[in-house]
Amino acid sequence: MPVPPVPKENDFITNMKLWAGYMSSFLSRTPRENYGWLGHIYYDIQACAYKLRSHLNSTTLYERLIQQGHDGYVNDYVLPNYGAIPGFRVFSEGSCLDVINKTRRERASLLSMLLILQNNNYHVSDPDISNPAFSRECAYALMTFINVERTQRIALSPAQQARRDLLLTSSLSIVQKWKDNQAEYFRPFMGALTARALIMYHTHIQKDPRILPAIKTIAALCQPLFKEQDGPWGQGKSFFYTDRVTGSDPEDSKTQPDLNLLICPLFGWLYFQTKETQYRDLGCKAFEGGVSVYDQYGHHSYGAFLGTRSSINPSGKQYCQQLFWGLDFLAWAK
Repeated sequence: MPVPPVPKENDFITNMKLWAGYMSSFLSRTPRENYGWLGHIYYDIQACAYKLRSHLNSTTLYERLIQQGHDGYVNDYVLPNYGAIPGFRVFSEGSCLDVINKTRRERASLLSMLLILQNNNYHVSDPDISNPAFSRECAYALMTFINVERTQRIALSPAQQARRDLLLTSSLSIVQKWKDNQAEYFRPFMGALTARALIMYHTHIQKDPRILPAIKTIAALCQPLFKEQDGPWGQGKSFFYTDRVTGSDPEDSKTQPDLNLLICPLFGWLYFQTKETQYRDLGCKAFEGGVSVYDQYGHHSYGAFLGTRSSINPSGKQYCQQLFWGLDFLAWAK
């Protein structure tokens, strides 16, 4: 029996195509000096443009945006700092896709990944790697090792393989600590980043039997934080930012539709793996709640806020959050 279509899929793709143009035009007018592009391309706009292009079965679309992502991140940030950058700013998939696609950027992109492996604390020896407070950094570091291996251009050293394996077990340990309430808090989007790293390992490295139960645990932690209706917490069909009030962030008790497309893919993957419709159903609701809606005057009214519906001031971070792995949900939910 065929599954129903994903709600608002066409609207989502239309938005992503429009904002790709807005972002490219915006960046072309924004100075690059002093990391001027860095905040606008956060969450790897280069990889996001590659994925949108692939989804549209093209080999040429969005080349300017891909180049801009490479320039702003690899050329302006990673290489000048020899890879010694904060762990929360480590993004490697755009560089990985440069190498896989054998572009003119591949040497610089491969070098950037190798410098991160060699000089970034979370990839070498940081002692806090299994602390849930650093789940994002642990996930990004694991993704770097996986993306380097995806290029098939260089073999990890024994020490690097051991570090990759430690990142895997640390990510799994963090999931268990979330489950056992041994963390200060749980945030669904942070759980989703860990889920993505684990799913990438399962897809590209090895089908570790611990990964499926871990993703189910993350889903179970996210589910009670999903609000289907609008309310004092904000928009419905969205997840609370945090599972408790921490006192450090006023958004803890609010829903965050901007983050829906970061979270719903883990439910799509669970449906793909198990065919249990409960996962697809919640994922589709979250997907629908995250699709941006702007009125005829360009005012935002629902879903993720993507900045201006123009090239005046689009929000690059929120745009990239939609494409970081949002298209994977569409593939897994079919």
